[in-house]
Amino acid sequence: MISERKIRKNYAKLRPIYQELGLSVAGDVPAMRQIAKYEATLRKHAELACNEPLSETQVKHHERYAERALAELKAMLPAVASYLMVNGDPRGYALKIDPYADDPKGMKKTEFVERILLDSRITTDWGGYGILDPEAQLS
Repeated sequence: MISERKIRKNYAKLRPIYQELGLSVAGDVPAMRQIAKYEATLRKHAELACNEPLSETQVKHHERYAERALAELKAMLPAVASYLMVNGDPRGYALKIDPYADDPKGMKKTEFVERILLDSRITTDWGGYGILDPEAQLS
């Protein structure tokens, strides 16, 4: 997980990216730290679910955590709130911006999200999904 020190050190690069996604100017570093924390926890949940059978209690706990994380992220990043998603695949990042969310078939990218992803210069994966983790922006 990315440290707050690293976020502060690279703040000049990270700030415009997250501001374009709707993050307010006040409290940027703590908010970016929270995004990194949610990313690490949700990725760990996905790895755990992949490696061993989960109890019903564990599954419900993971689902509630993901719902809380998404609700807070939607409040922090209003420009892309309806496009935020949790990716359950443990091989990649957990928190993403889904550019296909408005297409029922999931084949055509939404022009609005495409523009946001380009304007913010946020890192994307091979499928064109925006990656929220601040550490991905620094690689």
